[in-house]
Amino acid sequence: MEFREVLKRLDSKDNIILGKKNNSLFGIDINDYPSMIITGETGAGKSIFLDQIICELISTHTSLEMGLVLVDTTGVELNKYAESRYSYFSSIGDDRKGLVCIAKVIREILRRKSLFENERVVNIQDYNAKVSSKLPLLVLAIDDNSSMLQDDDTRKMIKNIIKEIQGLGIFFILVENDVNNDFFTKNDNLASSVLITFDQANEFQSKNVNIPDADSLNIGKFLVRIDGQIEEYEDFKFDDKIIDEILENK
Repeated sequence: MEFREVLKRLDSKDNIILGKKNNSLFGIDINDYPSMIITGETGAGKSIFLDQIICELISTHTSLEMGLVLVDTTGVELNKYAESRYSYFSSIGDDRKGLVCIAKVIREILRRKSLFENERVVNIQDYNAKVSSKLPLLVLAIDDNSSMLQDDDTRKMIKNIIKEIQGLGIFFILVENDVNNDFFTKNDNLASSVLITFDQANEFQSKNVNIPDADSLNIGKFLVRIDGQIEEYEDFKFDDKIIDEILENK
């Protein structure tokens, strides 16, 4: 099935496709699940997966409807988006500037909460229905392969983002090597988060899911933990030509 044909079947611009299984597609509404963490070893396909999610969102949103906040500590996967009209602000290959980007998103969270309180609404849909100057979807994408996330204060900032963005029209995607990270604790907003992992870890083993050995886990297959359930899917792929065409036309 072609990517464009699938998009025509989606009910909302904020529905994204994550994978496929037995010829059926799996996706989420980012208003219901506004935070996502993608984990796996180097070379497993994490950054490519992130790349495809951003491309999906760009294909359904104009640059007036969506802005990207990009933190790419390696300066590889996200650079093409940083140079597009979708980029609000970005840090490519600079940890210090990456922290500035994260801090700006936290300020935007506080600003949006204040705006919603003034209009007596609880989510971006109700807010945009009442005002003439509508708020765009804001996507914070962090593709980290450095020591940035080892800093305790940085991790606290990210945890606060995960807890606070429900309903605000902000979608947070984090790429991290460690599947056993502490961003998915009982005290965090797990109910509105999605975990994608390209690794096999003991905490994900289940008698209800047939998970192959880590050495035989093919690139393009991943586990999804959502609403406390774990399932295995295959990546939904499309080629770079589609990405280039979308960036040129939007």
